[in-house]
Amino acid sequence: MTRTLLALVLVVFACKGSEKRHGPALTPVVANQLRALAGECEVRAAKSETGTKELRLCKGRQSMMTIHLDEQRNLMEIEIGIWAPMQDEARILLEQTVRGLISDQAIAAMSARLGNTKSDPVVVDGVRVNAFHTQSPNENPRYTVDLAW
Repeated sequence: MTRTLLALVLVVFACKGSEKRHGPALTPVVANQLRALAGECEVRAAKSETGTKELRLCKGRQSMMTIHLDEQRNLMEIEIGIWAPMQDEARILLEQTVRGLISDQAIAAMSARLGNTKSDPVVVDGVRVNAFHTQSPNENPRYTVDLAW
């Protein structure tokens, strides 16, 4: 009896540990925070092998954002692209947008990678952080950030 109970407890903990971890919920406060950067959003239902149930494609004056949500409307991934003449401008906009969604250490990793010209993802506090920039001739650089939980 004791062995059966112990085995059952281990199975329950093993199942809880294998659950997918997602980011914060898309509450009105979080939605407004993201909308400040890219306010015009198109909402689409999505079915993917990654678990995305809702996809939001947003754009702003100098930005584009894709938001992936799970069935409980928790953030799974955010992809942000900003066109800015200077890296500091992009850094400030991005840091203000994601503050409170990811830890200060993850924000620091994001900001440090904005100068990269190649993708160099790192996992910080359970969030995959990737940031880099590209530039086409006669255009401002595009700073891209990808955050995934």
